[in-house]
This record gives sequence, structure tokens and C-alpha cells, in this order.
Amino acid sequence: MFSKGIFLVAEKVVYSCNKTGIFFVFDQKGAPLATMRTIDQLPVPKLAKHEICPGYLVHGLEPDLRGNYSRGINQQHIFILSNLLLPSYDNKRPVDVYDHLSKDYIFSFFLPNLDNGQMPDEISVDKDHLHVLYENGTIVKYLIKSVST
Repeated sequence: MFSKGIFLVAEKVVYSCNKTGIFFVFDQKGAPLATMRTIDQLPVPKLAKHEICPGYLVHGLEPDLRGNYSRGINQQHIFILSNLLLPSYDNKRPVDVYDHLSKDYIFSFFLPNLDNGQMPDEISVDKDHLHVLYENGTIVKYLIKSVST
């Protein structure tokens, strides 16, 4: 139910990066149809070497941000659960909604935390519902009433 970035919807393949604010739409043969940027404008990370102890290096990314924490895609919309938390967000995670047909950002909304403070960890969508997996394993199904441009 919960996927990690590659989706087949409406005869298209949609790939969303989690470390940079970019997602791509391809036809089923792999031809590119669209490249879209998220509203948060996460920078593209660069490969870097880090010394973990004298003489030992590991490869890493700089900056190593996981901004697009999770995503769900249905026939027309891409829902991205953002990991960017501003003080004004009251410790709630935003979901940014994009139209992968028109290539437009539509709007954002906040997902509620559970009563015990557990935050949303993963999302999945179908035609009419947003499914949210919380940090403690609880799954909540929300009705998507309307998404319009």
C-alpha cells in the first residue's frame, strides 16, 4: 500500500525524488513527458566524502535532506508529505498537492497528529482517499472531498 517514489498511473510513470524537490512524469516506454519542481525548492545534493575515523572515508550527500518524505499519486494528483517543518506549522506535517496533468502546484494542507503526538510517516492515495501511516503504525483513512485548481 505504501510505496517509495515510483508509480504507474493513468498510462504514465511518475517518479518523485525524496532528497531534492523534483519529480518526473514518463510515458510507459520511458519517454519523458514532464519535469516538475516542488514549491520548497530543495537543493540538488552533491556527492561528498566524509572521514568517519582516521583513514576511513564514506560517501554521503550534502545537503542530506529528506524533504519529500513520502508521496502518493492518483489519476491526476501528486500528494507529497513534506518533511520541512516551519515554526508556524505547529509541529504538523504539510502535504503539497500537484496536478501531474497540468504540471501545476494546487495547494497545501496539514495532516493532524494523533492524540498522543504521533506524526504522519507515510502516505498513500487512491481515487477518493488519503491513507496515512503514523509513526506508531496506526493507519488512518481520510476522505478526499475535492481537489481543484
